[in-house]
Amino acid sequence: VAPAEVASSARKVMWEPTPELVDQTAMRKFQRDVGVEGGYEELWKWSVDNSDEFWTRLMDFAELKYSGSTTPAKEGSVMPDVTYFPNVELNFAENMLRHGAPDSPLAEEEAVISISEGRAERRWTFAALRDDASRVRAALEAVGVTSSDACGAYLPNIG
Repeated sequence: VAPAEVASSARKVMWEPTPELVDQTAMRKFQRDVGVEGGYEELWKWSVDNSDEFWTRLMDFAELKYSGSTTPAKEGSVMPDVTYFPNVELNFAENMLRHGAPDSPLAEEEAVISISEGRAERRWTFAALRDDASRVRAALEAVGVTSSDACGAYLPNIG
């Protein structure tokens, strides 16, 4: 679905960022990095027209830790039969939690903001998110779960 189609179906704009705030976003920084002029729609169009380059540049821009080769960026051409970065291995938890390390310049920046009807707003810094994950890891280890075990959780989507 094109961004314009989504926007046209909206009934009321609840909030719109200032141009200055938009200019400070990671998306805008990425857009400048890849040399796409204009706004969101231009970046979206470029990402669709240059899918392989988009995903490869995004991997680099996000500074994801991984092993392997980003070539090819994808195998297959029609979803759902597309595999992105078939020659890459990455650890999702490592990439999500690395900014919470004590030496990270982002440790005290906000990582997650939870806003839910009927509940107080909650915020986690990268350091707090890493600490919470460490507590969960310790609890799992305490009951005998090891790195070779598969674990799952069925949880409600609440903040």
